[in-house]
Amino acid sequence: MGLVRRKEAKGAVYYIQFNVREQDGKLYLDPNGNRKRWKAVPDKRESRKQEAIIKTKLLQGLEIEPQKQPPIITLRQYVEQWKPGAKRNLAPRTYAGYEQILDQYILSALGNRDIKSISWADVKALLVAKQNEGYATTKKAKQEGAEPVTKHFSYSQNTLRLIRATLSSILSEAAEDGVIPTNPLIGQRRRRGAKAVAPEVKAMTWEQKQAFESKVIEMESTGLLSPAYAALLLLMLHTGLRPGEARALKPGDIDFMGSRLRVERSATLNGAIKSTKTGEPRWVDLGPVTIERLKSYLTCLKGEAIARGKEAEWLFPSETGTLLDDRHIARAMRRVLTKAELPSFSLYDLRHTYASLLLSAGVPLLYVAHQLGHTKPTITLKYYARWIPSGSANHAEVLERTLARTLTTPATETAAPVPA
Repeated sequence: MGLVRRKEAKGAVYYIQFNVREQDGKLYLDPNGNRKRWKAVPDKRESRKQEAIIKTKLLQGLEIEPQKQPPIITLRQYVEQWKPGAKRNLAPRTYAGYEQILDQYILSALGNRDIKSISWADVKALLVAKQNEGYATTKKAKQEGAEPVTKHFSYSQNTLRLIRATLSSILSEAAEDGVIPTNPLIGQRRRRGAKAVAPEVKAMTWEQKQAFESKVIEMESTGLLSPAYAALLLLMLHTGLRPGEARALKPGDIDFMGSRLRVERSATLNGAIKSTKTGEPRWVDLGPVTIERLKSYLTCLKGEAIARGKEAEWLFPSETGTLLDDRHIARAMRRVLTKAELPSFSLYDLRHTYASLLLSAGVPLLYVAHQLGHTKPTITLKYYARWIPSGSANHAEVLERTLARTLTTPATETAAPVPA
């Protein structure tokens, strides 16, 4: 008796049921009476409140009004309401990622469910199903009568993380809008024993970096790559700038005297200008080779400005003086990779290459984090830990050497400093 949970086609539903007897047109609690059921709301906490109200009225013989059921809003309906605001407030790339995750993984499984009925158990079941889900491809063996070869594939841990993060973000919005009491994913931890998966990072090796750089210079000299594209790709490779940050640079952002570059804005995919990802400007150091390349490129840029009769606003302008299109830059990079016979890399992989090669060369983590614009060095460590030298050499004798120096140093002398 009391609150009962039942599974139905649209998800879990709560009912309140008691044994009652009718007397003088009123209902009273009676263990030997007839069972009566009231449908409750999908949320368990609210259903408990309804149960308490009904039980109190049954004890007092009060009239029980029919429970008004709130309108059902499916997850798909709420997502449609959520999309316009998200499209305005989110970066285009982020919004496109949300749409892709929703369409491919979430709405097909939970889209028709009442958003109030979605629980952590439902989300966990979805994640487990995707983790175990795969497809099998069978190749017929060339030899007659041989067993077919089957390969199984499953979703990556990163995809599962994105599914959970996307759904949690939308349910948090629904909670703020009062559509659901709370986000059921808040406070749910990764299951015990599950290993944290490092984000997928793809970076060039030293040899690939050299081949890419040489091919960019060669293609520019032969006219196969415009100076703007060549200078932009090489600058990203040697500074670790995000693609949007590099596109939004202006000639005045270069400090040749200080050998550095000021990064204070970023460009979105649709050409809008916004602040950097952290909202804070930063200085990025430039090496001597990069400085000379930029000086040569600026001379070329000024020549084009004279021919056009107008100075360029952007450091890497298009032929019409506007921002370079992100897709055109990516296409130019693919041409370089093809000519250099290198594997496929994205524009963002130039940033990964910069960070991974610096760290593998022993450059301090804090310096690399500052150059990348990470608010915390732990973010840098999260992505690039595997490139940091492990330090497998035996350093156990360092303290012993220090102790030996201290014991052999006369009391009137100052002990040798501890090695850094």
